[in-house]
Amino acid sequence: MKTPSQMLERLNVFPVIADARDTGLEPSSVDLFVSNITFEHIPRKVLPDILKEFRRLAAPGAVMSHQIDLGDHYRLFDSSITPLNFLKYSDFVWQFFSSTLYYQNRVLISEYREMHEDAGFKILREVRDKCPADVLDKIRIAKRFRHYEKEDLLVVNRRIISVPTEEEAPAQT
Repeated sequence: MKTPSQMLERLNVFPVIADARDTGLEPSSVDLFVSNITFEHIPRKVLPDILKEFRRLAAPGAVMSHQIDLGDHYRLFDSSITPLNFLKYSDFVWQFFSSTLYYQNRVLISEYREMHEDAGFKILREVRDKCPADVLDKIRIAKRFRHYEKEDLLVVNRRIISVPTEEEAPAQT
């Protein structure tokens, strides 16, 4: 019986266990990047460096696909909580809800877009789910989120499909 790694090798897929900010892989060596419900569990300050490393690794014609659950994850097991529940809390209060065991970064879709573009990716398509606007109208939004557009706050699930820009990959810092 073959191991999962041996089966993946037949497809020219090789698992790598490394810090995603510094993989040690050759530049321009990856054709496809995929993550599902992962980015929202990575600290905001780490995400730009991961995307910069992905840009360095992106082969010509590479594609990225990232499914991001932007809603409050506690809603998955507490039906009294809306997907926008996390918007009610200051960063200080949120740290008590978002432990290292169940961390949620609360990065909004506009911030993910900016990180993609800053790292040298062009977003081709976004598939999204939004919360009904009346859900947002029923909560007091924490000061930290009040400057965002309402449409930004309503996005609870997003798949971002992107490709490297024509420019050369940004230099690693």
